[in-house]
Amino acid sequence: MPDESLTMPRRVRTAIAANGERQSTQPVHPEGAPRHPGWLLDVQRPVCTGRRERTVTVSSKLFHRNGFRLILAVPTAGSTPIFPTSP
Repeated sequence: MPDESLTMPRRVRTAIAANGERQSTQPVHPEGAPRHPGWLLDVQRPVCTGRRERTVTVSSKLFHRNGFRLILAVPTAGSTPIFPTSP
């Protein structure tokens, strides 16, 4: 079974124009904060949904694996930044 985190981004990468921009959003943990309450979601989330939370660094590496470059992580009022990416 292919890695589920790669399926949708690869389909988008195939369809997006060379000068296009993809915007996504996902909850992230603060870098280097081992006692952050959000880490408890990493225990619960795989059991409930099969997914896990990531840091901005890990998200950037995942975008790169799928042929995208993270432009920046745009902060929002919550823990869910917006990730504009380009091919």
